[in-house]
Amino acid sequence: MGPIQAGCTFRGNQLRGELGAMFNVMCPAGCDQPSTRTHGYDTYSDVSPICKSAIHAGAIPPAGGPVVVRLDPGRLAYRGSVHYGIRSYDAGRARGSFTILFAEGQQRLPEAAPIQAPTVVEAGCTFTGNHLRGEPGTTATVSCPTGCATSRRRFWGTEVYTGNSPICAAAIHAGLIPAHGGTVIVTLDPGRPAYRGSARNGLTSYDHGSYRSSFRMRRP
Repeated sequence: MGPIQAGCTFRGNQLRGELGAMFNVMCPAGCDQPSTRTHGYDTYSDVSPICKSAIHAGAIPPAGGPVVVRLDPGRLAYRGSVHYGIRSYDAGRARGSFTILFAEGQQRLPEAAPIQAPTVVEAGCTFTGNHLRGEPGTTATVSCPTGCATSRRRFWGTEVYTGNSPICAAAIHAGLIPAHGGTVIVTLDPGRPAYRGSARNGLTSYDHGSYRSSFRMRRP
């Protein structure tokens, strides 16, 4: 029997077989479109579309191709990520999973480095992570002015901050710049279920529950 000629909406739970069963699936072009969501990385929840998951795993390009899929047990949780231009999402418990396998001699496709912001963002003390646009993994260089340690704007988190937190105050809190300003590289992250506050470097951040976006920072 030849490979399954799948469409872009063909999901793992549409494969019929015992755990450990493996299938050859032929994917068409164009399955990188945002109309469907996948959940996980290498191993995906069974409601995920197989071909989009295979692109995310680096097994095939957006132009399509053959992929090997193994049926696996369900998991308690699946962690999302951004790879090969595809965003996968976090998910909780699923009834089943599938794993994208690599045939003998097949290697994961090379992944392009994230595009860096070409210019420095000259931010004010009220500039937040949500003012930066892009998918998780996007980076930007942000220059902070003096005075943000006394701006009295609240922010939430430690090392990873809610997207609505002011970047420059968070950078002082994280110990990456002094109170008189400086430059940090900001990376956008997915939202988290909770953020822990702390007192650091003369500033206090606050606890927060679930928020839709996050950011973290490092020195240039």
